[in-house]
Amino acid sequence: MRPLRNIPVAVWLMLAVVVAAIASHLAGGGVPSGRRASTPEPVPVAAEDPELRESPAGVIAEAWEAARSGDLDRYLSHFDEPLRSQLLRLRQEQGDAALRDYLRRSCERVYNFAIREYDRREVAPGEFLYPVDFVLGGDQREEQGYVLKRIDGRWRIVRLEVATRGRLPIPFGTPIEQAPMLPGVPPPPPERPR
Repeated sequence: MRPLRNIPVAVWLMLAVVVAAIASHLAGGGVPSGRRASTPEPVPVAAEDPELRESPAGVIAEAWEAARSGDLDRYLSHFDEPLRSQLLRLRQEQGDAALRDYLRRSCERVYNFAIREYDRREVAPGEFLYPVDFVLGGDQREEQGYVLKRIDGRWRIVRLEVATRGRLPIPFGTPIEQAPMLPGVPPPPPERPR
């Protein structure tokens, strides 16, 4: 299987985002074009697996689940300084209802997300940046870096990078039969007559 090794990492990443988007679309039963899917019900991230739940990716995913469900205390428990004090100040100034509404609205525009653990990099001693890809629908995507640090034996989000927007190589919701081949991915071999 040597040809697969020649495929660039960027193509694998695009393919992973597209597969996640398609899986999310199929799990939601599909959405007619021009209509936005409702926010899916939150699914606990490996609730039965504490090791996965306490991994950096698990912490990010659990924070998202808490934001979607509007559980402010659980959401804030995944953050540490300096970001935690900023969020607590916002909560105090705006009130619980406003922060809960903001978090839910932020989550509603995201169909799915992928945490790129393989792309993590150390940005300061003991602080690691994890890129997260968000599928926003249509051909829109967003990338945001989450900086985590191990504090008192637990991973915590200490900083968020500014999100950048981009386009998906295949628009969200495109039926697989209509999806174009990605650059650098060879077409499947022709079927042999039997």
